[in-house]
Amino acid sequence: MVLQSNPDLEPVDLSPRVLVYRREEDEFYPTRQGAMQTSRITGGSLSGSTQQSLRLKFEELEALNRNVDSLSVLLSSVQEIDWKPTKGARGYVAKIDSDRVIEFIQNFELHHSPSMDPDSIVRHIRREQQLYGDLNQWSLAVFSPGQNHESRLDRGVFSSLPTVPNVTQRGVSQSGKLEVLLDKVHLFVDILDFTPAGCERSRANARLYRPSSRGLLAVYILDGQYEPDTEGSSHNFRSMFSEANGPDVVAYGIVLPESSHQTPADEYYVAEGVGVIHDGVDLE
Repeated sequence: MVLQSNPDLEPVDLSPRVLVYRREEDEFYPTRQGAMQTSRITGGSLSGSTQQSLRLKFEELEALNRNVDSLSVLLSSVQEIDWKPTKGARGYVAKIDSDRVIEFIQNFELHHSPSMDPDSIVRHIRREQQLYGDLNQWSLAVFSPGQNHESRLDRGVFSSLPTVPNVTQRGVSQSGKLEVLLDKVHLFVDILDFTPAGCERSRANARLYRPSSRGLLAVYILDGQYEPDTEGSSHNFRSMFSEANGPDVVAYGIVLPESSHQTPADEYYVAEGVGVIHDGVDLE
């Protein structure tokens, strides 16, 4: 973007700024692919997006356990009588206060990822609420695939749910990134009253029919002993833990509606600690 707006500017002119990294001495990524590992997205809107916790701290069992504790606190804020069975995808769904959603996002521990920044999600929610009255109605869904077994986590974590949820089976790529969590059917569990009869369960329709007031927090209990089929569709993935012998872990997805107002379209990836400059103006 900077080069396009300044035709006389050469890439080398930017190098002193581009190569500023907060952890330069310990972690230096001179290539574009490497730099993306520590980049962050800024300047763009999260309107109409789905966010997923795909980079969990599998090597830190204490962090995974703290995420279970965060889930327990979240679920305890919902009364058992308020849970309803989800339609189209097995699980439960209930209304929840947005403050509980924000608290869960802030407490949940993840590895840094350029594709998901919890702080940006929280800022987006609060901005939409305060400035435009959007995202003031939230639902919490806990999915429980019928073909799988019950979670091995302590049953007390799910004391407010009608039953202990079944695990969801996902592998991780060689880089440690989880398979996609949010199935397109999951995107509709809280907005069926707003979709026309016979509506195709597509991601495009999920964005089209989701009211700007409604957000969804989707929770998944991942099977710590799942081993992907090396011959099937998950052949490029491996188990979350060595020898497929680990605890069940918590993961989540956030579904955000299209904003009711016009939002900026530009998004930028920048190195950590580096602000965005456009026409000589620091955007941060």
